[in-house]
Amino acid sequence: MLLSKADGELFFEIWFQLLGFAKREFKMKLTEAQLTVNTPEYQRALSGIADKVWDHPDLLDKFLFRTKLTAEKREILLGWKRFVKDTFFVRSHLKSGTILISLTDQKVYSVHGITSTWEEMIPSATLPMLIETTLIPFKGIIVSDGLIKQYDQSVGISFENKFEPLYIQAKESNSIITSI
Repeated sequence: MLLSKADGELFFEIWFQLLGFAKREFKMKLTEAQLTVNTPEYQRALSGIADKVWDHPDLLDKFLFRTKLTAEKREILLGWKRFVKDTFFVRSHLKSGTILISLTDQKVYSVHGITSTWEEMIPSATLPMLIETTLIPFKGIIVSDGLIKQYDQSVGISFENKFEPLYIQAKESNSIITSI
């Protein structure tokens, strides 16, 4: 599943405004290479700024207090205080969302893409896989912050067998988390 084009634009408008605020708050200087969009350096720079945001959740309050925002944007940002930053087992892509299982608490999440589907980012043929990302609520569903760190190593069958029962139990009990 994917956000509408308008919601994707809204998400990135808020997200990049927050990242710019964090960059200024932490006095982070970026090189020319880090400012060149769609380069590995750019991705690493964004990831570093995002890590500052999630490692300092009080920054969201500062941003909300110091920035003029519409009521809709404020509500979205208030929801981001419920973020889940973790390593996840990516089980599968379904029509209703991509299934991620937290390695920390073994909760099962259904996550949507922002402007690309999860399957476009992580093809089914490469699953299962371990990733690091931050899940955040957006208008009643779950998305990631758009930054996904993939592990290069493949997941063994014993690891996969450990997480499959968690998914089955969550599915049977209707406890797959679709909103945080």
